[in-house]
Amino acid sequence: MSSGDSHTGFDAGAFTACAACGALTVAGAMVAAVLGAAQLNARRWSAWNREQLETALDLSEELRRHAYEEREELRVENAKLMLAQRRLTMRRAAA
Repeated sequence: MSSGDSHTGFDAGAFTACAACGALTVAGAMVAAVLGAAQLNARRWSAWNREQLETALDLSEELRRHAYEEREELRVENAKLMLAQRRLTMRRAAA
């Protein structure tokens, strides 16, 4: 035991070294996973030609626009329903 260690014989230096090695191992695995995902993504798009990519982008934008418009319509409808609910509550309270 080195000076300052407890009665358990805990080696702080060895623990720190092992913790650092473990952290580097996890970081390495994460980097490998990210690189693998990037390569897989690149391979998926490599078979597409420009026209196909533009069509896919146009469709994606159209779907996004449609979803936005639908959300906006639902927001307006919800506001109308809330107003009608308040009016009904006011009528009931007045009656």
